[in-house]
Amino acid sequence: MGKHNVVITRLPKGEYGIASAASVARDMVRSFPNIRIGLMVGIGGGAPSKRHDIRLGDIVVSAPHNGKGGLFQYDFGKTIQDQEFRSTGFLDQPPGVLRAAIGDIEAEYEMDGHRLEEAIDSVLEKRPKLRKNYKRPELNSDRLYQSHIIHPCNDGSCDAVCGDDESKLIMRLDRSDEDDNPAIHYGLIASANQMMKDALIRDKLSAEKDVLCFEMEAAGLMNHFPCLVIRGICDYSDSHKNKKWQGYAAMAAASYAKDLLSRILPIKVEVEKRIDDILSSVIENINEVQNTAQKTNAVIKLLDSDRRREKVIAKLPYAKGSTFDSFDGALDPRCHPGTRVDLHRQIKEWAENGQGKSMFWLKGMAGTGKSTISRTVAESFNEEGKLGASFFFKRGEADRGSVAMLFTTICVQLLAKIPSLITHVEMATDADPNISDKSIGEQFEKLICLPLSQIRHHLPQAPKLIIVIDALDECTQKGDTLLRLLSQTRNKWSPSLQIFITSRPEQQIRSGFAEVPEEVRENIELHEIPHHIIRQDITTFLEYRFAQIQEKYTKDGRSLPFDWPGLEAISALVEMAVPLFIFAATLCRFVEDEVYSNPSDQLKKVLKYRNMKSDFEMDKLDATYSPILKQLIHGRPEKAQKSLVERFRIIVGTIVHLAEPLSRSSLASLLDIDSQQVEGQLSSLHSVLSVPSSAESPIRMLHLSFRDFLVDPETRKTNPFWINEREKHSEVLAKCLDRMSRPGCLQENMCNLPDHGTLRAEIDSRIITDYLPPDVQYACRFWVYHLKESLKETQTCINDNDPVHMFLLNHFLHWLESLSLLGRIAESITIIRTLQTLVNDRNTEISKLLDDAIRFIRKNSSIIDRAPLQVHSSALIFSPKRSIIRNIYIDKIPSFIQRLPEVESDWSAMLQTLEGHSKSVRAVMFSPDGKLLASCSDDRTVKLWDPATGALLQTLEGHSNSVQVVAFSPDGKLLASCSDDRTVKLWDPATDIILQTLEGHSGSVRKMVFSPDGKLLASCSDRTVKLWDPATGTILQTLEGHSSLVWTVAFSPDGKLLASGSGDRTVKLWDPATGTLLQTLEGCSDSVLFVWFSPDGKFLETEQGRFNIESLCVRSISPTASDLYNNVANVHSLSPTASSLHNNILAKQEWVTRDDTNVIWLPVEYRVTCPATHESMLAMGHTSGRVTFLKLI
Repeated sequence: MGKHNVVITRLPKGEYGIASAASVARDMVRSFPNIRIGLMVGIGGGAPSKRHDIRLGDIVVSAPHNGKGGLFQYDFGKTIQDQEFRSTGFLDQPPGVLRAAIGDIEAEYEMDGHRLEEAIDSVLEKRPKLRKNYKRPELNSDRLYQSHIIHPCNDGSCDAVCGDDESKLIMRLDRSDEDDNPAIHYGLIASANQMMKDALIRDKLSAEKDVLCFEMEAAGLMNHFPCLVIRGICDYSDSHKNKKWQGYAAMAAASYAKDLLSRILPIKVEVEKRIDDILSSVIENINEVQNTAQKTNAVIKLLDSDRRREKVIAKLPYAKGSTFDSFDGALDPRCHPGTRVDLHRQIKEWAENGQGKSMFWLKGMAGTGKSTISRTVAESFNEEGKLGASFFFKRGEADRGSVAMLFTTICVQLLAKIPSLITHVEMATDADPNISDKSIGEQFEKLICLPLSQIRHHLPQAPKLIIVIDALDECTQKGDTLLRLLSQTRNKWSPSLQIFITSRPEQQIRSGFAEVPEEVRENIELHEIPHHIIRQDITTFLEYRFAQIQEKYTKDGRSLPFDWPGLEAISALVEMAVPLFIFAATLCRFVEDEVYSNPSDQLKKVLKYRNMKSDFEMDKLDATYSPILKQLIHGRPEKAQKSLVERFRIIVGTIVHLAEPLSRSSLASLLDIDSQQVEGQLSSLHSVLSVPSSAESPIRMLHLSFRDFLVDPETRKTNPFWINEREKHSEVLAKCLDRMSRPGCLQENMCNLPDHGTLRAEIDSRIITDYLPPDVQYACRFWVYHLKESLKETQTCINDNDPVHMFLLNHFLHWLESLSLLGRIAESITIIRTLQTLVNDRNTEISKLLDDAIRFIRKNSSIIDRAPLQVHSSALIFSPKRSIIRNIYIDKIPSFIQRLPEVESDWSAMLQTLEGHSKSVRAVMFSPDGKLLASCSDDRTVKLWDPATGALLQTLEGHSNSVQVVAFSPDGKLLASCSDDRTVKLWDPATDIILQTLEGHSGSVRKMVFSPDGKLLASCSDRTVKLWDPATGTILQTLEGHSSLVWTVAFSPDGKLLASGSGDRTVKLWDPATGTLLQTLEGCSDSVLFVWFSPDGKFLETEQGRFNIESLCVRSISPTASDLYNNVANVHSLSPTASSLHNNILAKQEWVTRDDTNVIWLPVEYRVTCPATHESMLAMGHTSGRVTFLKLI
C-alpha cells in the first residue's frame, strides 16, 4: 500500500473474541517477524451520548485518554453497588508514529474535511457487485432507541417488531452539509469477550469512562500489541442489532485506515521496534487470556442471570412475612431439642423416601404446635438444602390470608434455589405479564409445574425439593381447590417435589384431602399422638423455659427458690396444657413478663385453674388466656374495671378483627386516639401479642387462638373481655368511614400531582405514602370487608342516606382515585359487587348508584389504573348524560375542559367486551351457577372468565387444533371441550387441570353434551356418536347409523333420549342406556346442524323444523321458524342445556331477539358467531376473538 509493506489478516470465520484475536496476532508475527506497527480495523457498537453525537457509519479511533491508552477491557473490572465501574486493565498507548499521524489527520480533517465518502464511492464504482452490501443504507434505518426499550428475544427485525414509533426513539436533528458524514470520533474504546447488548450498561460506562465504542477483539492484545484500533459504527451496543450498516461501517473504517497509512513515511516505521520482540510475552499469556475469558464469561452469565431474575421477580407479587425465615417470623418459636422426636423422625423418613408419598398433612386443633413444627421442619430442610419454598398463611393479614400470592411467592423462592428455572419462568411472565392476576390453577401450571418439568430432563438428577405450607385453614378461600392442585405434583414433577402441609382438621380441608388419592398423601393427627408423649415433650419444654426465667430473674440481684417452680407445679401445668403447646408457650411469656415483678406470683395466678378438668379446646384456651387478661383488672374498683375493659375492647378488639395488621401509630390514627393509650394498653399484653419496639411496625397476634377465645359466643357471660364480632366490625367500619372523610384526606388530586395526565408509574411511592398513610390505605381497601362482617347473619342491609350511601355520594371518585394511586383499582369492582349483595331493595337510590358505579368502573378502569386523575376528567366526561356518577360530580369537572363532548344519554346494554382470543370465537357457555363463562376459539384455547368483573381467570391450553364447543357438566365441576384435533378434553374448571383426554373419533369432533345427570357425555364426529363415562374417560358406546357427518347431539331433559343430526338430512333418536336406535326422523331438506329438545321434552327442535316426540310424527312449524337457520350464526353451543334459548333471548347475526321480537341491532363488528345466556345476561362470541356481554332487563 503505497511504499508500505502491509500484511492483512482476519479472524477465522465464525470465531471472535479476545482469545482468538491474540492467537491470530501471534501466528501473524511468527510468519512476518519484521512487522512493526499494527492497525485493528473493523466494526463496533457506538455509545452515543449528549457529548458525542455518534451515528451509524461513523468512525471511532482509539486515542489516549486520561493518561491511558485508547482502549480498556471492561470485563476486566468490577462494579460496586452505587459506585462507578472500576477498570483493572488498559491497552498500552499506540506507537508514537501512529499517534503523530492521528494528530496530523485530525487537524487536516477539521480544517478541510475528509474525502472518505468519495473514496468509498470510488471503490463501489469500480466493483459494482460490492454495492449491495457496502453502500450507505437509507438514513431512516438509523434508529436510536431509548435505553429502556428492549428488543424482544427471538422476535423478528426491529423494522417489524420495534418500528419507528417516536415514543420509543431518541429524536436527533439531521446533519447539515457542513458536518462531516461519516464523522470521526477520537477517544476511548471498550473491549470485552462478549458483545455489548445492554443499553443501560452502555450508558453507565459512557457516563463514567467517556467510552465511545464497544468491540470484542482488541483486548486480546492488552498490554502487549502496540496497535491502533479503528472501528466503523454498525449498531448502538443495545439489543437492537442492525446488520444493514455492517458493510458500510467496515468500508468506512478501512478507508480511514488507508488514508492514515498514506500519511506515514516508511522511514518512520522502520525505527519502531519489531512487534515480534514486543509480543514475546503474548505466547506465555495466551492461556491466561483464555482462562480469564472463561472466568469472565462465567461472571457475565451469572450477572445476566441475576439481572433476568430481578426482572422476573419484579413481575411476581411477593407476600411479605410469609416465609419461615422472614423478619416477622424470625423470633417465632422452634421445637425445643428433645421434643417431638418421633414426629420429626416420621417427617424425615417421608422426606427421604424417594418413591414415597408426595404430600404430608399434619393436622391438629388450635394450639397443638403445628406452626412451631412447620418452622422447625422448614429450617431443618433448608439447612439440608432440601427446602424449595415455604409459605405461612395467617388469617387477618391480606397477603398471607389468601391464595392470591401463594404461587408467585413460591416461584420467587424456587428461582433462588434452581437458577435454571429463570429462562422458563421468564418465558411465562413475558408471554403473560398479568400471570399474577390469573387463577391459582394457571399460576401453578405456568410458574411452578411447567418450568420444573422443562428442566427436569436437563439435570443429571432432579433436585429433592420440599415445599412447606403452614396453617392452610387460615387461608380464606379455595383450600380444597389448592389441595387438588398440589396433589398433581407427583405426576407433574415426580416424587422429587414434595409438599408438607399443616392445618386444623376443618371440614373444607378434610373434604379436599378426601379427593387426594391415598397413595399420594400421608396423614398425622397431632391430637391423636399418645398423651404420654405429649406430656413428656411439654415437660421438657417447661423445665427449659423456667430455668431460663430463673436465670434471667436472678441476674438482676433478685432471687427465686433454687428448685423453683418445683416438680408439683410443673406436673400440674403439664396436665393443664396437654395437648395444647400454645398453653405452655403463652404461660411462660406471661410468667416472665417484665411488666410484672415476680414470676412466682405470676405462676400462682395460672395455677388457680389447675383443678379444671376438661378436654374441650375452649376450656383449655380459657386456662391459657384468662390469667393474662384478668390480671389487667385485678384489684381495681368496679368503675375502673369497666373503663379498662372498654379500652381493651376498643384497642385489642380492633387488632384481632383487622383484615391486615397495623402499627401502633397507624392504629391510633385510625381509632382517633392518642398513641400513648395504645402503647399503655399493649405494654401488658406481650404474652399474647407481638408488639415491636418500633411504632411503625405492625402489631400481630402471636396465635389465632387468642382471637378465638375473645369472640367465643359460649363465653359471653363468663369472659369479661368477650367481644361481639359484629359490633366490633361495625365500629371499625365507622372508624374507616370517619378516617376517609376527615378534611384533607380523600379529595381530588390528593397527592398534588402536576397534571391530570400524570401516570401512576411516574409517581414516587413515598409521595403516595405521605398523602395516603397506612391507616388511610387500610380504610380505603377494607371498609367494605368490615361492613359485610358487621351484617353477617343479620337481616340488616344498607339503605338510602345511611353512612355508606353518604360516603359514596361525597367521596366515590376520591375513593377510586386513592385505589388507583395504591395500584388497587381492580379491587373496586369486587368491593362494589359486595355492596350490591348488601342491598335488599333494588328500587332504592343506593342500589341505582351502585349499578351505575359498576358500569362506570368497568368502562374506565383501564385508564383510571394508569392515570389516577383521569377519574375526574376522561372517565367523567365520557359517561352517559344520565349517569348518576356523572351528575353527582358534573360541577367538579376540571376547569380546563370548557366544552363537554356529546355522549349517549344512557349506558348501552353492552356491559363489557372481553379481549383475549386471537382468532374467531367458536362457542361460549355459562356455568350452571352463572359464575363462570367459558369460551373457545380457533386459536386452540379455552378461556374462563368471571362474568361479574370481566376478568380472565384461566386460559386452558392442550388442544392442537381449533376448539369447536365447550360445555359444563350439570354440577359445574367439569368442563368439556371438543376440537378439530379429534379429541374431547375434560377439565377441572377450578384448577385448569386436564382430567381426561377422550380419543376415538376419526375426524373433527363437532359437538359434545353432558346428560342431565352428568353421568354420560355424548360426542359426535365422522359418522358416529360416542357415549363416554366422564368420571373415568371410558368409551361406553359407539352409535353407528348415519351415512354422513354427524353435526350435533342433544339429550332430552330426562336423559332417556339422545338425538343426533347429520349431513344425511336425518335426525336419529337413540336410547343412551343401551345404544339402541329408536327412530330415524326424515323430512329435512338439508344437513341438520342443530337439534335441541323443548324444556318439557315433548318436541325436538331443529333449524328446519319441529318433531313431535310424543307421537314421533313431523309437525309443521311456525312461518318464522323456517328462517331460523338463515338468521342464526354458526352457533355450535345450541342444545337443550344451552342458555341461548333461556328467557326467550336469542342472538342472530344482526339482531338480539326476545320473544321472537328484534330488540337490539348488532353493528358489523359485534355480529355473533355464538351466544350463551344466563338469566338476563347474554354473552356473544365474535370472529374477532372478542366476547361481549349484554344485560337485558
